Parts: sequence; C-alpha cells; structure tokens
Amino acid sequence: RGTLEPVRLGSRGTLYNFTVVHRSYPGVKTPFVSAVVDLEGGGTLKGTLLDVDPDPTKLPADLPVDLVFRDTGQKNPDGKPFLCYYFTPAQGAAS
Repeated sequence: RGTLEPVRLGSRGTLYNFTVVHRSYPGVKTPFVSAVVDLEGGGTLKGTLLDVDPDPTKLPADLPVDLVFRDTGQKNPDGKPFLCYYFTPAQGAAS
C-alpha cells in the first residue's frame, strides 16, 4: 500500500490472444470472445471483444482494436448505469 500510482493506458491495442466462450453464468449471452489485448504504449488488459463473429477462424492474428466504454444494461441502487470497458475492431480493421 502507498506504493502504487495511477498510469494512463492507451485506448488502442492489438489482439494478443483470445478464446470463444460457449458456457457462462446464467443471463450471459454466449458465445462471446474473451480477449487479451496488448495496449499501445504498454499494458495488457483482458476483456470482451465485441462486434466480431465469435468464430476463431474469422479472427485475424494481431487484430487492431479500440478500447471502448459501454453501458452494461445494469444499474446501481441509485439508478445510475454501470459502464464497462470492452474492445472492438479498430476503425478500418477487418472483422
């Protein structure tokens, strides 16, 4: 404690690895792509890759991606929406 400091991470990256998830918690739509992304400027994040066909043969290696924030569809007790980060293919990238 007391030794950590905030670091600003990039908002673009490259798909490093992924898996297509076919079974999840009740209420979570499957299949979806769980991705590991190396961010430009350093850092690695795990998250969900959206706006792609969840077919591993259609996901190119080193796919450029953007980090985006979207409403999860859930709300906190005060009625405010929860936001979460996701990845989407970068503008102009093949999906």
